[in-house]
Amino acid sequence: MMWELKAFWLEIVMRSTILFVLVLFRLRNRVGSEISPIDQVVLITVGNLTAAAAIKSDDSMSAAAIAITTFMGLTILMNYLAYKTKIASDLIEGVPKVLVHNGKISWENMKSELLETLELNRL
Repeated sequence: MMWELKAFWLEIVMRSTILFVLVLFRLRNRVGSEISPIDQVVLITVGNLTAAAAIKSDDSMSAAAIAITTFMGLTILMNYLAYKTKIASDLIEGVPKVLVHNGKISWENMKSELLETLELNRL
């Protein structure tokens, strides 16, 4: 049946939550133009793998609806928490780092963000 679940619904919610958090922390400090081509490939691939892993081998519409609802709910919750508290905002969105100050490159911050000098031109 198209709507019949093969997996327990709570298992799908738990898998979706774990995968959501893993993807969130992988990309939390990279936004917009800062996402490298490698990160873009990872994002697309992880999206596909996450969808498959979230619903396991259950290809029913119900499993997909539960996984999508979980991801949407977590997105709303994370946005709300980031808006309400600085601690959550720093944890979820990351803390900006100064790469150039008064014309001098902060090599320590460049190294911690895994950026090369040529990438400064793109920022």
